Amino acid sequence: MTIKEKLEQKQRLLADQSKQLHEYTESSRHVDRELKALHKALTSGKPVDTDNIGKRIVAIAEEVKTHHTRLQDLNILRETLFEVSPEDKRFALKEYPIPSPFLKFTFETDLRVSSMFTVFTDEETEYQFTRITGGAFDEEITQYGHIWFVETMFSDTFDDDIAFIVMNAFFWILYFMGDTWLPVRSYAIEMLKLFPKAILEQYPIPEDFIEAFSRFTRRILASRGICLLKARPTPDEGKKGLYAIKATGAFKHLLEPTRDARKKTLASIPE
Repeated sequence: MTIKEKLEQKQRLLADQSKQLHEYTESSRHVDRELKALHKALTSGKPVDTDNIGKRIVAIAEEVKTHHTRLQDLNILRETLFEVSPEDKRFALKEYPIPSPFLKFTFETDLRVSSMFTVFTDEETEYQFTRITGGAFDEEITQYGHIWFVETMFSDTFDDDIAFIVMNAFFWILYFMGDTWLPVRSYAIEMLKLFPKAILEQYPIPEDFIEAFSRFTRRILASRGICLLKARPTPDEGKKGLYAIKATGAFKHLLEPTRDARKKTLASIPE
């Protein structure tokens, strides 16, 4: 199955899920109206048809049961939840647009076919990476291009199932938050909040992912021009992701979220 076919399949799934959620909402409203009408009839002091009321209550119960069963089958509601520990609450971020479930489907794609980012392939962007790395990776960038150079950082480090998810999630947050010095731990926690199921399948212990991403950021992303380190971290800071980073000029030249992607975000911030 091609990437395009995979995305189309997921879009159809989400459309079906959205339809079922809409039907459930309408059913809930109908049940609420029915219950209010029954309550009004029973408290009016007027004679009531108890047999008819009994049938209506049974029908309401069956309607609720049917929609509840269908909702349990929705993948969108089966996502593993990631609970941020009390001590890590201070690292959670709240100032960036949270991707909607529809937009999150596109986080599995590489930059070359991305529908969430406009990725710039011009010579100026390539020059930015050459300049910031001091020419250390000129051969790779010249031979394969800066897009491959960036993607390979992630695909060479993380399992295929999450490499591009981690890349796109980090880039999404970095784009909106990268002008401020923030701990790497904050980025890792936000990625766990956005994609707990995918990441925890590879790193069942969240702290292991935080450590792996922190090590990757320090050794790979910083040395290859994606982010800057505010200061050289101590071993403990490096392990726990307690050192601060910012986006580089090269990263800012690399991509920006598309207008369509910006529209597919949630107004509220999930805890």
